[in-house]
Amino acid sequence: AFGKLLFQAVLDARSDLVSQVPGARHIKDTHSGHYIHQVRPKLVIKSIREVVGAARKKACALGSKNHGQCIEAVNHGP
Repeated sequence: AFGKLLFQAVLDARSDLVSQVPGARHIKDTHSGHYIHQVRPKLVIKSIREVVGAARKKACALGSKNHGQCIEAVNHGP
């Protein structure tokens, strides 16, 4: 019973942290365990691309000098 309570407390703490970051999301149902990068690589790649895309949009919107990186990211695969 303690293990279940502890696990739920960790999930709740992570969700609380994510809720404080605008645009962030907490993906809980990955069906992968600790090796998400091996079991669900497409999910990891998609999530990274979303973060990079958002960062590029924000940098371009702020007019920061980023040496021509205000362009769409190229999709190099599925």
